[in-house]
Amino acid sequence: MSLRRRAWLWVVLLSTLMIVAMAKPALAAEPATLVLQAPDKVNLGEEVMITAVLKDSKGAPIAGAKIRLWTPGQFLSVGGEM
Repeated sequence: MSLRRRAWLWVVLLSTLMIVAMAKPALAAEPATLVLQAPDKVNLGEEVMITAVLKDSKGAPIAGAKIRLWTPGQFLSVGGEM
């Protein structure tokens, strides 16, 4: 094997090792709990306040967590998400 070819082999090997060493390990997802609070009944046209809190496995709120709530809906012949 030529010296030039050996040098390239080492460059590739060391580059690969550095990439692997610097990569962040994948963290296992912790179980989370979503706590929702909403009124039992509302009247048509009334504004509804829903509170949602995402908590970690120890019961502490997860700061900055984004929660998207949706449900399929239909009015007359138009359907979609609400």
